[in-house]
This record gives sequence, C-alpha cells and structure tokens, in this order.
Amino acid sequence: GAGWGTDIVWDWSNGAEQFNLAGSGATAFAQLTVDQNYFGSGHALVSFGGNQILVVGAAGQITADDFVF
Repeated sequence: GAGWGTDIVWDWSNGAEQFNLAGSGATAFAQLTVDQNYFGSGHALVSFGGNQILVVGAAGQITADDFVF
C-alpha cells in the first residue's frame, strides 16, 4: 500500500529479486530517491513519499530493473 513506513531488507539478492511497489503510488523508478551508499554504510536507501526501504549490503546495486510498479 501507499504507507508502508520503513522496511529493512536483510537478505536481498541482486538480480534475483524485485521490489513490488504496486499500490504504493510510485509508477516509475524516476519517482524514487535512491541513496546508493546511505551515509557510507554499504547499504542502499530507497525513499518515496515518506516511506523507506533500507537494503542491507546493497550499496551501488539498486537499478530500475529491481522494481515492479
């Protein structure tokens, strides 16, 4: 839904999984804010409309191909 809040993804597999944002209000990757190395942590942070997904260990790996809208 549109208000998912903050999620932490611990076991994401690059190239094998996708984030399903259907119903979130986002309709394209360009609408997302992606911090590819959140505060130098080695993690990626995806934000949209006050909601966030922290993807542990995914710095520099998040692309448009990782999402379904």
